[in-house]
Amino acid sequence: MNSNEGNTQELLRDLHRINAEVIKESGLFALKTLITLNGGGIIAVFAFLGSALREGTFEKLVSLSDIKWATGLFVLGIVAAIASLATTYILAQLQFTVPRTLERIGSVGFIGAMVFPAALSIVFFTCGAFTAINAVSPQ
Repeated sequence: MNSNEGNTQELLRDLHRINAEVIKESGLFALKTLITLNGGGIIAVFAFLGSALREGTFEKLVSLSDIKWATGLFVLGIVAAIASLATTYILAQLQFTVPRTLERIGSVGFIGAMVFPAALSIVFFTCGAFTAINAVSPQ
């Protein structure tokens, strides 16, 4: 192997590391955003409940069953985002510590294992938001 081939291989390894770091940071930002969105949904529901209870309009305006469902869906959204975060971390560690992990799992399986729980988090947030909206009846 001549020095040019060695330099090319080293450059490709460095490029791979940089790409992996960018992907990791982007994924972490997206997952933190999902956790914040779902947590914000829970806070919004509780803030609304506090306001409705203070004004004495709770019984007229709010379906408690739907509020419970909305809160549960937001909690599931947080759990799914954390599951995606944990899966991403574990797979990233395996990729760097166990040679050829990506080849064994397959790139589609690798990406799917990280993206599927995150997609579920988005679905849970959306369903929770619509359920919370439906929990409030107009006066």
